[in-house]
Amino acid sequence: MLLLCGTLCAQYAFSQNSISLANSDVIARNIEKPMSHDHTAMNHSATDIPVVKAVRSAEDAAKHVTTMPASWKGVVDKTIALGTLPGLKFDASAITVKAGSKVKLTFKNTDVMPHNFVLTDVDAGTEVGQLALKLGAKGAEMDYVPSTPKVLEYTSIIDPQKSETIYFNAPSKPGSYPFICSFPGHYIIMKGVITVTQ
Repeated sequence: MLLLCGTLCAQYAFSQNSISLANSDVIARNIEKPMSHDHTAMNHSATDIPVVKAVRSAEDAAKHVTTMPASWKGVVDKTIALGTLPGLKFDASAITVKAGSKVKLTFKNTDVMPHNFVLTDVDAGTEVGQLALKLGAKGAEMDYVPSTPKVLEYTSIIDPQKSETIYFNAPSKPGSYPFICSFPGHYIIMKGVITVTQ
């Protein structure tokens, strides 16, 4: 049975039923209300189906740092604890950091479906989310994070009740930097902004 929650599960339908992404979008647009269903029954969990991760470029790997850099000498300027809320939401939609600060971000997924955290360049949240949709069958092995300079930092796809900590330097240029969940379709409503100040 094909189950779609708008475009939110289009990737699942694509990977499970060999439906073209273009057709999934057409079907999703014609659904007036999201269909009620249980994501856990849809095998969204990576614990059920092992995913071989793609080999990322050094540039992409540098955007996913899970151990504190030695050069920080144990000093963090800003610690962020970010979680999830029901209904495809982060538990914080607005975060402020100082330009260039050393950030430790722990993303804990308390939802029933997988999510990630992707920090994008200014005004690039929607674009990165759309690029994630275009990854198609390769999406899972790339944590649904497209290889683009518009992605600044990211976590892996985090299964329900799991967490991951990443370390990064905040952008040096002040501005509003969107963050999204790039699991296919989630970016439409699961988003927030990190405001970088002087």
